[in-house]
Amino acid sequence: MTEVARHPLPDELLELIAQRFRVLAHPTRLKLLDLLRGREASVQELTEAVGSTQQNVSKHLGVLLQAGIVGRRKVGNYSQYWIADDGVFALCEDVCGSLAEQLNAVREVVAGVDGLFRRSAVHAPVHTSLEPSGERSRSPIARSNAM
Repeated sequence: MTEVARHPLPDELLELIAQRFRVLAHPTRLKLLDLLRGREASVQELTEAVGSTQQNVSKHLGVLLQAGIVGRRKVGNYSQYWIADDGVFALCEDVCGSLAEQLNAVREVVAGVDGLFRRSAVHAPVHTSLEPSGERSRSPIARSNAM
């Protein structure tokens, strides 16, 4: 069972929380966690899935391993990684759900504004002026060149 934190939070706990957020504050690490959800994978498999270099993926896995979020075991010449702390997904779901709601709200606003601009462009009057002779008026330079 998860322990409920007392408030105000002690400084030591605040530092641990901030450290956890720093570990999770990189898109590549979040992608790795998502790829490891419910399965084990080798560095090679993760490298191909992420589309990065093996060195970069290994570096990020090392950060996640040191934080205790992933686990590692050697299988021959390869290392297999898995999620060691499933609690990370609860945090991610809270954040992702909140951000998804915000993104949908922004999309609705943008769609409304975009629709407004499109309607305005379709119904905007076109201004042309005709000379008494029925020809379109030209700039003074164009008129002098026409003479």
